[in-house]
Amino acid sequence: MLEKNLRLLMESVDEVAMDANKFVNFQRQLQKQNMLKQQHIQKRVSNTGIWDVMSFQLGIKVKMAIANLATSIKPE
Repeated sequence: MLEKNLRLLMESVDEVAMDANKFVNFQRQLQKQNMLKQQHIQKRVSNTGIWDVMSFQLGIKVKMAIANLATSIKPE
């Protein structure tokens, strides 16, 4: 009877150890996935920021060109 209980206890401990390993692996994968997600977000933000600056500068140049064109055209 004692041997049977000891065997069952050992099996249960093995199952708990396997579940703990699965959980640790899951946590690692989740951490890696979150890190990749943050890197992707930061990359998009930095790229978007560059495009925003470039489009802002282009917008200023276009507005200046329109203003220059408007002043150079004189109504008759």
